[in-house]
Amino acid sequence: MSYETLSSFLGNCEDFPWSDALYVETTDLKLDVRVMTHDPDDADEDESPDIIKKLGFVYLISVQDVQAIKENIIDQVGRSCSVDDVFCAFLFYLKNDAYIVAN
Repeated sequence: MSYETLSSFLGNCEDFPWSDALYVETTDLKLDVRVMTHDPDDADEDESPDIIKKLGFVYLISVQDVQAIKENIIDQVGRSCSVDDVFCAFLFYLKNDAYIVAN
């Protein structure tokens, strides 16, 4: 288990197991927030794994959903989309439970 920034994770989310979940140290999301991934099956339903709770992190979203968000924005903007583009699409999805429509 290791920490990284949300920016780093969004840039490389396709490298993580789709079955993992994304946990954050704070829900005040910015690109420099520390995140970690972990298998959510290591906990009871609607709970974070004990190790995650001990570290003070909370569940945010499945890695599979983040991968889909990134794929969607790449399909719209192209492979040249930036981490900022992915971050905007990610925040939009969290707020609206829907994919962003890029201009």
